[in-house]
This record gives sequence, C-alpha cells and structure tokens, in this order.
Amino acid sequence: MDIEIVKKSKAIDNLISGYSPQKVEEEKEVSPESSFDGLKEMFDIYKAHGFFGRGFVSGIFLPKINAILTPAEINSYYQSTITYRSFFHLINSRRGEFTARLINNSYQAGYNNFYINTLNLKGIESLSYFQGRPDNPLRITINGDCGNSCSREVKYTEFIFKGYVPDCGYWSENSTFVFSEIPHGTIGMASQDCLFKTTDPNTLKGLIKRVPQVNTRTNKPSGHKVILIHPDGEEELVADYSGPA
Repeated sequence: MDIEIVKKSKAIDNLISGYSPQKVEEEKEVSPESSFDGLKEMFDIYKAHGFFGRGFVSGIFLPKINAILTPAEINSYYQSTITYRSFFHLINSRRGEFTARLINNSYQAGYNNFYINTLNLKGIESLSYFQGRPDNPLRITINGDCGNSCSREVKYTEFIFKGYVPDCGYWSENSTFVFSEIPHGTIGMASQDCLFKTTDPNTLKGLIKRVPQVNTRTNKPSGHKVILIHPDGEEELVADYSGPA
C-alpha cells in the first residue's frame, strides 16, 4: 500500500530527541569489579539451573535478586560477565534475564536512562518484561547488537537500538522503539499502540513493511505509528495504524 505522510510535528511525544536518551551514565565512575562478587555468585546459581526452563528459573531465583545498582553499574556488571563465554545458547538468555532484573530493581528505586554496551559480547538476549510508567517511561539504550527475545512484553518502555535487532516488541503496549538499521525479524507482533522510529530513510522503508497494522491478539487496528526523526530532531509521522487497516 502507498503510505501518505499524515502529520508533521516537533517531537511528537517529547520522549526521544536526537536519537539518544536524555541522560546516560556509562561514563561515570563505577564500583570496582570485586563489588559484583555477590551478584556473580547468584548468576552462577541462576545459569546452572537454566535447563529447567525459563518459567521455573525466573520464578524461583529472580525474585531473590534485590540488588540496586545505578545504570552505569549495571552496564559495568554486564561487561564483567564476559568471562562466561557463550559456549551454549542459555548463557546469553540467562545473562539478559539477570540484567533485566537489575534494571527493574534500579528503575523501581528511581533510576532511569539505562545503557547496555554489547560490542564486546554476543548480542544480549531476553532483555524483556519491563513495565514503566506513563509519566516516566523506562528507557534503555543498547549500543551494539541484540540477540533474540529482546523487548518482549514491555509497557511504557523506550528501547533505542544501535545495532542488529532480530526481533522486538512482541506483546508490548504503549512503548517506543528506535532503530539504527532495519530489524531482521518480526517487530510489534501482537502489540498495541507503540511507536517505531528511525533517523535512517532506508530503515524507515523496512519499518513501513514490517510494523503490523493489525493486532493479531484482538484482530483490531494495532494503533502503531511509524516515525522518521530528521537531523534537526523534528519528527515526521509517516504511518498511523490507529484506524481500519
């Protein structure tokens, strides 16, 4: 179908400006690696039980992780897990689930604008299940590639992807996803009222093709919007799937 530009405005939701979060803490001084010894011990236990399945492992172990770290410390901790080289798939999944728990703890304690650098590690997987608030969405920037099952089942959450993304936004609501390149799998499947943004015209074409117009859970319009961010920060609403498909 032909896409008509339906609206042009300055910072549609005032959430993302210039393709970067409002504040990122990766350059701040963080705790020495030795301070993560307790977390590493818990991660050893967590990953060791991975073969029992995500539901069992998450329900038993993740609630026991109560540590509250700053966004910079969470990224530093994630880098420290490089010692767990991915000799099997579950390491990446468990690493992502564990990091997601730390992010959720930190957000509930008042922190935001999280930043995960995956350039030195294989793409993070299973960084999902976040619930932010309408007045203060949870914000995460991934600098590097993502693996499978990132940003699944999130609400009022903003993901900025600065690398490869195989799939994203499954079963999500009222969330924002910003891409630096065309996603390689399904995006926004069974989701509702999300924003899909990019600064790149070629990526925009891919988003128009891939963002679903219909929510397969409800068989009603998805309410998704596809947006191009111009170099000056102006946001152009290119496709709006709020009405009948």
